Amino acid sequence: MPTMYHILLYNSNKTEEDIIFRGDVMNGLVNSLVYTSTCITLFLSSYLSDYLRTKKHINSTTVRKGFEMMALIGPAVCTALIPVVRCHRVAAIGLLTGAMAFLGFTGGGHVSIVADMAPHHSASIFGLVNSVGCTAGIFSPLLAGFLLDNARSSVQQWSTVFYISSGFYLFGAVIFLMWASAEKQPWAYTACTDKLLTIPYLQGEKITSINKSEIDKRYGSIS
Repeated sequence: MPTMYHILLYNSNKTEEDIIFRGDVMNGLVNSLVYTSTCITLFLSSYLSDYLRTKKHINSTTVRKGFEMMALIGPAVCTALIPVVRCHRVAAIGLLTGAMAFLGFTGGGHVSIVADMAPHHSASIFGLVNSVGCTAGIFSPLLAGFLLDNARSSVQQWSTVFYISSGFYLFGAVIFLMWASAEKQPWAYTACTDKLLTIPYLQGEKITSINKSEIDKRYGSIS
């Protein structure tokens, strides 16, 4: 769930000015720290998830769900704890950074699961999924603006924003845990011998029968 991501993206300066500290230089440093942590875990989670699947032979669905749970429950816990520490600068910065670092584990979760489900349609599906998901970029800043006082937001007002974000993360975690699957979907298979015959190194071969399972096993599914 990108709710907290977009709230931080569009309101991070206001967050830090209102409940942590004031100063453009420090705001910039904290912002860079927050998003650097996401980049690092996004890269590492992608590599680690592939390692677990290919080297340790762990089921793909189990791997994807495990990483997605870290990516959603981690930020949920961190954002829920921010109102508890209130204006304690180090703790608040640590929790903000931790929330975004956990979010980077989506690299081994829903970001990669599209290619598992339908590898030949992954670009189109990911574009659609990401477009729908990014609608949070429209509504979450509007919701935050509605809940916050434009002049000077209080800790209590920001607490409401953080608790709502935490709830969305937990909701997404439950949905993903219950219904997500990294198995290749039946509709993603489209055996097409005409396309196979256009492949240069197959033109000299004679295909006497159309057997979908044998074609997929030998040459891979083509759609």
